[in-house]
Amino acid sequence: MKTTTLSLALVALFAGFTGHASAQCGSTTAQRQRLFQPTWNAALLGAQASAPMPAQNILEPKPLDQSDGSIVGLWDVTFMSGGQVYDEGFDQYHSDGTEIMNDIPPPASGNVCLGVWARTGGHSYKLRHPFWIFDNAGINLIGRGVLLEQITLDVSGDSYAGTFIFEFRDLSGNPIPSMPDVSGSMTASRITAD
Repeated sequence: MKTTTLSLALVALFAGFTGHASAQCGSTTAQRQRLFQPTWNAALLGAQASAPMPAQNILEPKPLDQSDGSIVGLWDVTFMSGGQVYDEGFDQYHSDGTEIMNDIPPPASGNVCLGVWARTGGHSYKLRHPFWIFDNAGINLIGRGVLLEQITLDVSGDSYAGTFIFEFRDLSGNPIPSMPDVSGSMTASRITAD
């Protein structure tokens, strides 16, 4: 209940700063920079990216769906491209092969997206995460994109690393010249109830 109340309070706080955002999941770097015009947001993101991750006791028992090194659960994931943080999100992997991510664009711009995942090997996974692309005014649908990930879960099951690519296409499936594809590396840490 405390988490729900805190989440709602944070959504309300961030909604006050949204203005006329135009980004959505997988928005371009330029679009993201416009979203972060208030310096408090960019400074906060930089501080989070450089902060060390807290150590977790990997000897604690895990829920049954995580005991075999499963990716099922909630993750704090950071996407890096060209030495810069490109995106960060809270990513929930479900046991039915679906996924939902809440990333850093303001909520009013559509920061919650859906995807599907599959295990490709022992601790390896792939993800396909489609999203819509709107014009800079955030009004007109101009295309769709996809986030593709290749992930390797560490032996403890508490973190993963991998590669990603955000692909941006117009409504006919052609690349959008003003929105080049973005690729890079990613890391994530499991979020637990403790």
